[in-house]
Amino acid sequence: MSMDSKGNGHKAAGRPDGGQFDRKRGAGDDSDLGAECAYRTVSDYDQGRKLASDAIGRRRRRPVVLMSCSLRTGRPTVNPALIADRAGDGVDVVVLDGGGEDGFNSIAKPRGLGIWNGTVRAWRATGTSYWIKPGFDMVDSIAGWASWHAPAKAKPVDWHARAVGLQARVDALEACAGAPKAPDYEGMFADDDPRLYDLLVRAVWAERVPAGEKDSKPLPDRWSYADGLLPLPPMVGAKALAKAMMEALTGLDADSKARDLHMLDNGRGGTGPRLGEWGYPIWRSRIGAGKGAPTLLYTRDDQGGIVFLHAGHHDDWLL
Repeated sequence: MSMDSKGNGHKAAGRPDGGQFDRKRGAGDDSDLGAECAYRTVSDYDQGRKLASDAIGRRRRRPVVLMSCSLRTGRPTVNPALIADRAGDGVDVVVLDGGGEDGFNSIAKPRGLGIWNGTVRAWRATGTSYWIKPGFDMVDSIAGWASWHAPAKAKPVDWHARAVGLQARVDALEACAGAPKAPDYEGMFADDDPRLYDLLVRAVWAERVPAGEKDSKPLPDRWSYADGLLPLPPMVGAKALAKAMMEALTGLDADSKARDLHMLDNGRGGTGPRLGEWGYPIWRSRIGAGKGAPTLLYTRDDQGGIVFLHAGHHDDWLL
């Protein structure tokens, strides 16, 4: 128990799970404890090993964000108190320090799941994890990823449930990045509903474009899909297509050798590119790897917005 300036005693508030909040660095006593410090530090080697064993073995019922300390500063590169605040009571936040980090990595590192020198790994209750390197300090991204639960796989696919999960993830990822908000939706999403791909593209952009580049590589306010693009043919995956679309919308495909971006030839014995309905060239970008990979075709409309025309085999659209 500590005393305040008037001599009144009080106990430090406890964590919802029954533990205690960590004392702030530099705090003289427990009077500086508060809800913003709802994370714990593990320095014990055996406790670190148990954390790794439980996370990898899917024995945890709650998501957890595990944070290592920077070799230079001895502190996490991302503020654990902010992550705990964003993620809420449903997510555990743990800072691994000294022996705790060594114990964790003794099990996790041989499996390619280690963390060190300020890196962070967020583990969902499903057993999947997300590794974040130093400098990727998007608090909402880490907290949002850990607290978002992938919808259960079912047949047929519950598109509405998937959209709810995607919307929650997009909101969390974009909260501190200034990204345009995903559109509202109503009812069930079918596999030919373009709103699902709007959400997928925004989620891919929020996840893959670094925070420092989001201002220079924003998503446009609008894009559209030509009749016949959806539903996708079996050889085209929705997330792979969303990545290719995102790179087309931000111009990243122009610098990607894997995309092999080029203008579609008119194929009529003449020279120059084939033009779309609005008089702009049609561009072809690879969706997957290899010469036989499906491709994405797109052009621009009369307002300059990108229109996605076709996703599939190389020449299917020309038939």
